[in-house]
Amino acid sequence: MLYWFKKLYRPEYYQEKSSSNYFEGWYFKFVFDGQAWAIIPGISLNPDDAHAFVQVNRTGGISTVASTYTRFDRRAFAWRRDRFQISLGDNRFTLSEVDLNLEDLRAEFRILNPQRWPAKMLSPNSMGWYAFVQIMECYHGVIVLDAEVEGSINGRSLKGGRFYLEKDWGSSFPQAWVWMQSNSFSRPASLTCSIATVPFHRRSFTGFIIALYTGDRFYPFTTYNGTQLSGPRFEDNWVAFSAQRGDLRLEVRARRLPGAELASPVKGEMRGRIQESLDSVITVVLRKKGRIVYEDTGTQAGLEVVHPERLEVYR
Repeated sequence: MLYWFKKLYRPEYYQEKSSSNYFEGWYFKFVFDGQAWAIIPGISLNPDDAHAFVQVNRTGGISTVASTYTRFDRRAFAWRRDRFQISLGDNRFTLSEVDLNLEDLRAEFRILNPQRWPAKMLSPNSMGWYAFVQIMECYHGVIVLDAEVEGSINGRSLKGGRFYLEKDWGSSFPQAWVWMQSNSFSRPASLTCSIATVPFHRRSFTGFIIALYTGDRFYPFTTYNGTQLSGPRFEDNWVAFSAQRGDLRLEVRARRLPGAELASPVKGEMRGRIQESLDSVITVVLRKKGRIVYEDTGTQAGLEVVHPERLEVYR
């Protein structure tokens, strides 16, 4: 029971489900001087192809977009209950350090001053009260909105980077979604956004988890806190939306650039395919009573747009 509460309020912990159609994956993102690395360790329990994995998406500009997928025997996946730590062979992931020993990637990262998504009694993580509902097809946890990071990649020392962490777990990704994230602004800040079709009691609705962290203030805009969403709107390689909560209005416009192909879960099996850019650009404007209180442009942004025609668009 203690571990159940721990993983509810600290969703980075392994959720330890036993379903045969289960997957769980963590999204560690590192950005250094125009280079972005998304490191995704995870596990798939689908009996047709049960295995653990480390998936890597990296970019240093359009010419160096690439992804890799390294498989492990499911028994190579290990976790701890006393603190957050997962391991796949010689690869270790915690909230303070990440060590990678893959065939073409040797890296060490030290994570400093992480800013977490705030937890409350009836809103234990970014899912809000939906975190207590045990019938969701997919759960989405934003863990670290922003942090400093330093370390080395393939022997090259790196400092002054930014770090972000989220995760997903369940059986399948939604049928349609827009996801974007950047914490590479002109000053410490972070935007995270997930808008998705959510199956619920044999029906579905478009749910969203959106938040802006400005370095000293946290502004959540979510399905469960009374936010009114307008959009998303799509035009060529652009996607835009606005979110209104009380006297606060968040306006976001993102430009999608080419990305790499990643594997995604379908009934726990990693056989889906999606395109993710790590070179996108996001413009953010926050207004309070009509007056601009924050405005900036984020680079090295992650962006996924999957089956937008299936998303409900709010006017």
